[in-house]
Amino acid sequence: MERIASLLALGRVEEARPLIDAMDAEAGEDMDFSLRQAGFHARLGQKERAFRFLDRAIELGNDSLDLYESDPALASLHGDPQWAALIQPMRRRVGEYRDEFKWPPA
Repeated sequence: MERIASLLALGRVEEARPLIDAMDAEAGEDMDFSLRQAGFHARLGQKERAFRFLDRAIELGNDSLDLYESDPALASLHGDPQWAALIQPMRRRVGEYRDEFKWPPA
């Protein structure tokens, strides 16, 4: 994954593309891996694939709202209507977690 990130950072998108595609099968097995793969697809402009991996990350339990909102790789998705549909339920769940666990502590 770090090689892919490095290639993308260097603008070597065509070199990264087959590596990203090859990782798709494994990426759906882990919530953090799925989130990272979503970012790679978003950087390639593959929004539908990115949203599939975001959905999978959430399905596997990744509710790290701050990661979704602050990851520059996902920024291109923020204006898409699917983003609001994806993020609003997570915001609600995170609010419920804060209430349940009294976070942050007083």
